[in-house]
Amino acid sequence: MNIHEVEIQSVDMFGKRGVGFVKIKADVSLVVNGKEEEKKIPGIAFLRGDAVGILVALCCEDGKVYTVLVEQPRVPLGTVRCIELPAGMIDDNDTVKGIVIKELKEECGITVKKSELTELTKLAYEDAYEKGHIPSLGMMPSPGGCDEMIGLYYVEKKVTVTELNDMQGRLEGNREEGEHIQLHIVPYDDAWKYCGDSKLLSAMFLYEKLRQKGKILLPGTSASPLTNTNA
Repeated sequence: MNIHEVEIQSVDMFGKRGVGFVKIKADVSLVVNGKEEEKKIPGIAFLRGDAVGILVALCCEDGKVYTVLVEQPRVPLGTVRCIELPAGMIDDNDTVKGIVIKELKEECGITVKKSELTELTKLAYEDAYEKGHIPSLGMMPSPGGCDEMIGLYYVEKKVTVTELNDMQGRLEGNREEGEHIQLHIVPYDDAWKYCGDSKLLSAMFLYEKLRQKGKILLPGTSASPLTNTNA
C-alpha cells in the first residue's frame, strides 16, 4: 500500500509516560500487481500501543481449579462493574514480562517470577509470525480500527481454601493511576460465562488448544505455592 498523507487528529498524554493515545486519518491506496488502485482504503486508526493479559490458574487443595478476574469501572462502556482478565498496557520502562509481573501484583496482589510465565500467544502464533501472516506475536482485538496487539500469558499457583476466601472480593489496584479493582474468584471452567472480555476468551481458547497439542501440561503440573498475596 502507498501512504500519501497522515493527519494527526488528536493526542492524549499520559503523565510521566508521555504520549498515550493517538488518533490519525491516513490517505492510503492499495497497490495490486504493481498498480495503485483508484479507490482509497479505510485509513482512520486509533493508536494505543500493545498490552498484555494474564490467565491465572489457581489450583486449590480442594481438587478444583479456579481463576481470578478483575472488576473495575470502564467509562467507554458506561459501567462501573466491568469484569475482565487481569491486564495492562506495555510501556518503555520495563520488559514485557516485567509488565506482566507488575500488573499481577498491582491488580491481584499476586507475586510471580518470570520463569513461571508461559507466553500463550508466542506458542500459538510463532509460525504465523515467521511466515509474515501477523505483524507481531499477539492477539488482535480490533485490527480494523486499532493498532493494539495483546500478548497473552498463563501462570498457575497452588492455593489453599483459606487463601481463595481471602482473595474473593478483595480490593486492589494502583490508586495513583485511578485504578479501583475488586477481585472475583471463579471456577476456571466457568470463567467464560462471567464476561465477554476478548482477552479472557482468547487466553482460555489458546490454553486449551495448546494443551491438546501437548505444548502445555495439565493445570497444577508446574504450580508453585501462593505465599505472598496482599492481605
